[in-house]
Amino acid sequence: MSKGGKKIYNWIREGPTKVVPINCPEWTTGPAPPPGRATQINQLAEYWLNLWADKHGLDVQFDGINAGREGIGSANIAAIVSSEVLPAEPDLVVYYEGANQLNLDDLRSTTLADSGYVDVEEIGVFRRALIFCGSYSVLARRVADLLLEVAEPNRPSYTLQWPSDVDEQTPDLASPDLPSSLPQILHDLKSIQHNVENDGAELALGSFVWLVHDGMRVTPFRHRWITAFYRSRYGPYRYADIRRLADFQNLVFRRFAETNGLLFIDLAGKFPHDPDFFIDGIHFNGLGIRIQAWIVLQALIPRITEKLVTGEWPRPDRVTLEEHPYIRPSRVVANVCEELEQESK
Repeated sequence: MSKGGKKIYNWIREGPTKVVPINCPEWTTGPAPPPGRATQINQLAEYWLNLWADKHGLDVQFDGINAGREGIGSANIAAIVSSEVLPAEPDLVVYYEGANQLNLDDLRSTTLADSGYVDVEEIGVFRRALIFCGSYSVLARRVADLLLEVAEPNRPSYTLQWPSDVDEQTPDLASPDLPSSLPQILHDLKSIQHNVENDGAELALGSFVWLVHDGMRVTPFRHRWITAFYRSRYGPYRYADIRRLADFQNLVFRRFAETNGLLFIDLAGKFPHDPDFFIDGIHFNGLGIRIQAWIVLQALIPRITEKLVTGEWPRPDRVTLEEHPYIRPSRVVANVCEELEQESK
């Protein structure tokens, strides 16, 4: 956030840095930005925040940075915050992750070999024929989506062995026996909070959205990547158990935020669990991203208003940087193909 639209960080973009989602209501999802203007949550939130500021005559300008990566965990995020985000001197950092370290393997009572589990989808002849035809025909896909629903596949026989000393309703955040990778995640969150606050910024924590519940059914073509996601990543596990662990993780996130005085953004509680807003079990499509950004916006505006009134935000920049202190310009590498072609002549 900056006052008067002052340009602070040339190495980021032509504009100042204000709100930094890491990753990063009502059913309405706000006014649409100009075509090509916003496709990520930080861009949408930035666009709407600046509209809000203009409407209320505020002499501030907002900017957002998406510092996310694919397939990273909390330790990676902690490193990214320290080396890439904090040099931008943000006012607010939003942590949103909750899938890459969710693991049920340690809770399962039997191995896959013991259970006799084989990952084979059992479907009838008519369903198989319709799905096969749908690979070549739009009409067949429409008929399949109209007549068929993909139910949860058969799962192996197993039970979840919940840690005996972990209260599922009021978990002790200091317990080393928290399931999945939660002890490591909480350790990294504490490190991120320490570094962010030492730099003078504030950390917010979001609950993570999972499209999964007991008895979930989706259409075979329009939502095929949802079932493919759960078959490939959580094939042996029942939807109900994935939901159980996801809800517990979000409860731990909420308790961590409350215990440490962080703003908690309850995305999981407010996001509509409609498969038409998802690409797969955890990633949103374009409309889903708009809803995600709108929920984040509604959570941020009261905190931003409070900080503007007290004069705490925007913070004056301490250092004007012309390039990132850690991210260097890319090196120019010789065109190997052209060199090989010349050598072959």
